[in-house]
Amino acid sequence: MSTDFETLDWNPSRVLFGLSRIGYTPHSALADIVDNSVTNGAKNVNILINKEREELSSNRKNNIKEYIIIDDGNGMSKEQILSALSLGSDDYDYSDDSLSKFGLGLKSASFSQGQVLEVISSDGSEFVKYIVDLNKIDKIYFCQNVELTSEDDALIEKYIGASRGTIIRISDVHKNNHPSLKNTYEALIYRLGTIYYYFLMDGISISLNGEKIEPY
Repeated sequence: MSTDFETLDWNPSRVLFGLSRIGYTPHSALADIVDNSVTNGAKNVNILINKEREELSSNRKNNIKEYIIIDDGNGMSKEQILSALSLGSDDYDYSDDSLSKFGLGLKSASFSQGQVLEVISSDGSEFVKYIVDLNKIDKIYFCQNVELTSEDDALIEKYIGASRGTIIRISDVHKNNHPSLKNTYEALIYRLGTIYYYFLMDGISISLNGEKIEPY
């Protein structure tokens, strides 16, 4: 049998476009990211959904500016962030009961909702921030290390208040029949209350736009 082989090209832009069309709803994508937070030892998880235009009704479709998931878990080092942002990473420490198994969950869930993924995290040293922007990716898949903004600092102070934790921000949200805030809000209240029933009963707190989710 011949052992000859050919290296095949791949197009990161097309692969990521495919990941973004896997079929997540906003509430299922956010639930997957919350799973990462709970798996990583978070006691408090805060989900913020911000409108593009605040004056418009919460029933309005295509009016989501960003999704933000903030937790006070163990956080990640720079190396762990880069691993989490890699496609198909095989060296991240997934627990047996995590929904994330193939190194694609964070990326597929995030890019199914928006073009830009930001990860801000600290494992006890200092908070660092990396961004993957699909609008800038063509033949090379990469992330950028950027400085924290005053808004980032305010979120850390308000919701984490410690040296460990993680913020995931999904922005440049897709506007092709994207569900309304009300639709996603109601679905998340039920889904998270059901999935995390025992965690919530054990004292883990999950809040959505300031409203604490009750076990369902």
